[in-house]
Amino acid sequence: MAFSSAEVLLRRAVSEPNEIRDLAEMILKAIIYYMRNLNQLYNEFIADLERGALELETYVREIEELEKDLKIDLEFFQRLLETRKEEIKKTAEEMGITDEDRAVVFLINLPILLKRVGCKTGNLGMVVLGIALGHAYGGRVKSSLCALFAAAAVQKNKWEYAAEIWRRCLGADLETEVRLICGLSKIVEDFNLDELGDLSDVLEELRRA
Repeated sequence: MAFSSAEVLLRRAVSEPNEIRDLAEMILKAIIYYMRNLNQLYNEFIADLERGALELETYVREIEELEKDLKIDLEFFQRLLETRKEEIKKTAEEMGITDEDRAVVFLINLPILLKRVGCKTGNLGMVVLGIALGHAYGGRVKSSLCALFAAAAVQKNKWEYAAEIWRRCLGADLETEVRLICGLSKIVEDFNLDELGDLSDVLEELRRA
């Protein structure tokens, strides 16, 4: 629902009869381009992982190249967006987009939700995916992509590959990080410390599960 709403909002911006349309169209094309490249790299990673023929150094280099290209484009778009700040704000208001929009709230809290649900259900791949999304929100491209690939390895029960990716890209121990997150999650559960807005009903359902 949230991703569908976000896509609708972006495509509505593309149809705007002003300069915002051209900017939104440019950003949309860039997103599609990078998503195709990432999807191809991800599929190759999964295929090599399943064959047991994974060369981690190759994928780390590919991720670093993708990060380099993406950062150049992100800096370009950031400069463009800065010059159109007021116009973008006005267009967003006309389209009814606010900080309280349910889709916006959901996306902001999604990394936390993935970690919490993953810890609650024992789906550690989901926990790692939540970490990946958190890195993405923080603009850490390499860390987020490496964490995404590590999450895929965890889902395939290839912990040794996931741990090695984590060590090489993030310089940390994956198992320790997951244990820490799930430990903190349990404290939040035990003391009912949730403050996740519209997601509280989802977490309440988890408590009753």
